[in-house]
Amino acid sequence: MITYIKSNSVIKGDTAIGITFSSFLALGVILIGVAIVQRICSISYLEIFWRSKMLTK
Repeated sequence: MITYIKSNSVIKGDTAIGITFSSFLALGVILIGVAIVQRICSISYLEIFWRSKMLTK
């Protein structure tokens, strides 16, 4: 990816490394955030399901 950025633009190599690093770091933060939100939501749905089953008995 760094080579692609460097060869297809006027950006120097160190700038291409910075762009690539920042992009992958941002992508990692977003993916971790999505995974945490999905886990919290799935736990909440399970708790709601469990409590509704307990109330109907």
